[in-house]
Formats: sequence, structure tokens, C-alpha cells
Amino acid sequence: MYFDNAASSIVSKSVRENMEEIISEFANPTSSHRLGIDIRNKIDTIRKKIIDISGDNSSNVIFTSGASESNYQVIKSVTEKYWNKKKHIITSDYEHDSVKNHFKFLEENGFEITYLKPVDSRIRKEDILSAIKPNTILISIIHVNNEIGIINDIDLSEIKDKGIIYHTDIAQSFGKLHIDMKKKGVDLITFSGHKFGALKGIGGIVGNTKLIKPIFHGGSQEYGLRPGTQNTSGILSVGLSLDDINESDFEKVKKLKDKFIYELTKIGAIFIDNKDTSPYILPVAFKGIPSEVLSNYCSNNGLFLSYGSACNSEKSKLSNSFKYAFGTENAPYVIRLSFSPQNTLEEADKAIEIIISGVEYIRSLI
Repeated sequence: MYFDNAASSIVSKSVRENMEEIISEFANPTSSHRLGIDIRNKIDTIRKKIIDISGDNSSNVIFTSGASESNYQVIKSVTEKYWNKKKHIITSDYEHDSVKNHFKFLEENGFEITYLKPVDSRIRKEDILSAIKPNTILISIIHVNNEIGIINDIDLSEIKDKGIIYHTDIAQSFGKLHIDMKKKGVDLITFSGHKFGALKGIGGIVGNTKLIKPIFHGGSQEYGLRPGTQNTSGILSVGLSLDDINESDFEKVKKLKDKFIYELTKIGAIFIDNKDTSPYILPVAFKGIPSEVLSNYCSNNGLFLSYGSACNSEKSKLSNSFKYAFGTENAPYVIRLSFSPQNTLEEADKAIEIIISGVEYIRSLI
């Protein structure tokens, strides 16, 4: 039973059923013959789907290998011209590593970085606005935290005319939660296909791509901003995964999440306030039971979950997200369940049995 979809989601049904067709599209999209033109048109149709979801018809899409590369390219594009001026940037203290570590690098090289601390696990809009300085050039705030599922208010429409670039990492919300870039004043969003049922190795940047610079130089693919032959199979899988998404997905995963909360509360589980959280992510702590021990027990019994971000290699280091949400005293005991519309209530029942069994067994040894 797989409940680690925030790390990498179960591949969507349409992608699995159409794999032969996907890999049969072997023509190069930049070729001038009919096969090349056909696949190029399919890619552009998928761009349009992504733009429709973004909520800003003036946007464009650059396909990359995933959100980590996209985050890097956005940050580098915005900051590169200020390398000798060392401007000011605002972000949160619990961003994804691909954002956080880039800002650490910039800070080491003279940029001023304001790391906003969450209040009740959330980044407050008023704290973002009050942190703005005359030399602020970039604000980067994660939409849904990948470890605790908190949904941050990303509406900063009031800064639209201040000359500040606004980016948000929506890897955990794209295709799951409503995004309205134009209304919220967002310039650039970044996503990964494998978080919503597409194949690994595909993602993108959506928004005002005039702000983007290439991070390496080569051919004219992706408007010259991301050279190299496009990952056709990956892009096609994004299109199929987006076709599979329907309005009932939200309620379906919410029922799964609610079931886990109801049943695990009976054995003393600790949860954060469920208000304004993604139904796709559920962190839970069992006081005194190390998360790694419980995770390994579950894995050995056929239940696959996590105890932090898959992108964080320093598992021995306490997650900032867990510390803010559960407190330093409970952070070592947090595991993360994350859901897909393809998970079933029957799987949830079995998973709950394994977790309860594991908690009781480990408690008997302590």
C-alpha cells in the first residue's frame, strides 16, 4: 500500500494505459516533417491546458526536468543581474530544499535574505508585506508545504506594481488545488509532473517567461530558454494526467485523510490543526516513537509512507516544517502520509491496521 504520493505520486491511469502510445511518439518536436509538426502541436496543446489551470491566459510555459530545476532557473534568472548589487529577497523558513539551498548560496555571496518564520505553521501575508524593503527584488513563498500540507495564502496582488518578482513553488498543489496566478499577483509558478500522476523527469515554469534567462546555452527549444530536445514522453504524460483530474478528487482524498485522523486519534496520535491544509498530505506524530522506527516497521509490513521530504537527504536533521508544526519535542516522532485519488478506503483500512500494530508493538518495547 502506497501512501507516499507527496514524494512521487502513483502514475495516473491514463498514463499507464497509454504508455505504448507515449513512447511511440519518437519524432523530434523540432523536426520540420509531419511527425515532428504533429508532436509539436500536441506539446502546444498541453501548454494551453497548463495555462488554463494557472489562471492567467497571458502566461507561457517552459518545460524543464521538474520543480527543482524550475526553482533554480527562476531564482537564478531574477538574481543574476543583481550579482554585483546584492539586493534583498524574501522567502520562508520552510521552503523546499531546491529553493532554500539556493538562497543560502546567495546569502553566502552577499545577498540579503529574509527568512520568514511561520505563525501557527503558516506564512502570514502581513509578515511578507512588512518585510518588503526598497531594494527587495524577489519574493518566493511555497504554496503548499511539502511536509505538513499547510496551504499558505499566496495572494500578494497589492505588490504587482512595486517591481518585485513574485514566485511560488506549487509542486504540491498543481492539479490539486485552485490556482489563480493573475488574481493573486503571481509572476511565476513552478511544478513537477510526478507529483500529480505524470512521469518523472518533467516539470515546468509557468508565467511571465520574459523574466526567465537560460541556465545553459544551446538550441532554440522552449523559446531558447531551456535548450535540448524536449522530453516528449514526459510532456505527453503531463497532458494525460491533467485529463484524469476531476472535481471529485479533492473530496475523495479528503475522506481518506479524515479516516486516518479519526482512527489514529484513538491511539493518541498528534495532529496539527486541519484548517487550511491540503487533503493530500497528513503529518502525524506518536509521542515517544521515533519516526524512522515506525516508518521501517510499516515498510516491512507492506505500507509505504515517509518521515519527511524525499528531497531531504539529512534525515537525522529535524525538519523545520515539523519543528514549527509539532514543536521541537514532537518533531522526531512525525511520519507523513500523502494521498492520491487512486488510493482506496480499503487500502486506508489496512494501512491504519499496520500503523496501529506498529505503534503498539514499538510502545511495548520502549
